[in-house]
Amino acid sequence: MYGGTSTLYLLLVFIRRYFIAGQGVYWFLLVLAEALFVAAVLIKYNLEKLLYVVGFCGLIFGWSNNLLMKGLPYVAIGYFLSKNYDTLIGKTRAAIILYSLSSIIMIILYSYGYYDLLCLHPIQVICLFIISLQPIKYQFNKLILEGCRNLSSCIYYLHTAFKYGLATLLFNYINSGLGQVFTAVLLSTIFCYIVKELNIKPVMWLLSMK
Repeated sequence: MYGGTSTLYLLLVFIRRYFIAGQGVYWFLLVLAEALFVAAVLIKYNLEKLLYVVGFCGLIFGWSNNLLMKGLPYVAIGYFLSKNYDTLIGKTRAAIILYSLSSIIMIILYSYGYYDLLCLHPIQVICLFIISLQPIKYQFNKLILEGCRNLSSCIYYLHTAFKYGLATLLFNYINSGLGQVFTAVLLSTIFCYIVKELNIKPVMWLLSMK
């Protein structure tokens, strides 16, 4: 692909791929790690406002899956919500209403083919965070909660590997998008169960399992 190019150009391409753009479908893990590191440095030196400014600018002008346009904006949002936890409790109704309205707008835009205007993801993310912060009045079995947590983590990390890794083999026979999603989730669930039962700690650490 890069035949005839200079060594410097190849080096820059390498840096872009493995330190900026990320590898394949797992770009978000690289971006998340980088964003957390940068945010930690800014917070340590009392530069929280700079974190918010950079995050806001990236959110407004963001268009690509990289540190400035996806990583820092969402990490800044998460940090702001964690800092204002007490203030956000009790805002569930407003968050649900705003989330519902933004989702309806997104569905309408998507239905009419206005894909370039699908930009309300940040609002949906913030609303979901606020909703999830509300205390739960009911007691749940700890093992069930841990199982759901581990399963959620495995699906988060593995669904793309199964979906794209098997695309040339298994999914040639599964044309339905829903069927592909179900298959990826099912395989992630089976993998999660096996790793947990065998207590393969390095893999559990890699998949953020408890």
